[in-house]
Amino acid sequence: MGELKLVKQRLKADCGIACVAMVSGHSYEKVKSDFANTFKVRTYRSSTKQLAQLLEKYKMNVSEMKSQAWSDISGVCIVGVNWYKPNMFHWVVTVKDNNRFLILDPDSAQVYQGYDWIDEEDGFIHSPSESNYIVIDDEYKCIEI
Repeated sequence: MGELKLVKQRLKADCGIACVAMVSGHSYEKVKSDFANTFKVRTYRSSTKQLAQLLEKYKMNVSEMKSQAWSDISGVCIVGVNWYKPNMFHWVVTVKDNNRFLILDPDSAQVYQGYDWIDEEDGFIHSPSESNYIVIDDEYKCIEI
């Protein structure tokens, strides 16, 4: 059973790196280094496939999915939100079950009550067509903030 820890992104385009650090328990620095070494890239902008491959490298059970609405998403996920161009969006971690819906934002390094912030201006907007997301099938015992 793992623990979720809030991690702040350090660069404009490394939100995916911070989200992987949150759910994997690895440090931001390790994930950033592993990302660069695995994908041989100079930028830290990440795709769904890259994040899923990195999580699998850390022996995590993940599934790549697409959602039509927030109601499709449950459990612990890394979700693409706030699309502003094709394949240009922001990654956040969501925790959603019967009792709660939390959004862990690596940009602000804050936890938001999901229902208060979804699809609101200055909040977290689901794509009008569909959003990419990654379901983390591992169990988490708590969120450490």
